[in-house]
Amino acid sequence: MPARRYRLCTWIAGIASLSMGAFHLFLPQVFGWGPYVNRLPPAVHWGVYSINCFFSVLLILGALLSLRMRIDSGEAARLVPLGMSVFWAINAIYQVLIPFPMPRSMQTLRWAFLAFPIVVGAFYAGAFLAAAIPAKRPHAR
Repeated sequence: MPARRYRLCTWIAGIASLSMGAFHLFLPQVFGWGPYVNRLPPAVHWGVYSINCFFSVLLILGALLSLRMRIDSGEAARLVPLGMSVFWAINAIYQVLIPFPMPRSMQTLRWAFLAFPIVVGAFYAGAFLAAAIPAKRPHAR
């Protein structure tokens, strides 16, 4: 049973993380960053786009690693979901402390932005717990 729970949790969280990482690659176009970022000094302009790109790649790689994990992958079976759940927990905490600026008419979307890391982090935590609990084995006689 822990192996099924582990697989389900890593797949749901991994696909969600992969989707968010891929979406972030297009975030500058989706939110129309160009006119605002183009007014920044060249080094800051470069930094905004590069950090978004690097973040996207790291999230995609973390998600792909999650999708490849198995409960019998040794210590990595615990460390990968633990690391990803910490990542998503920090994301949620940051959003609570420093909310994403949105117009009042879009407050529902703010709650969705907060719910996403909480739910994905919970699935990663579920995978971590499934891997951390030793499997019950029949006693050999």
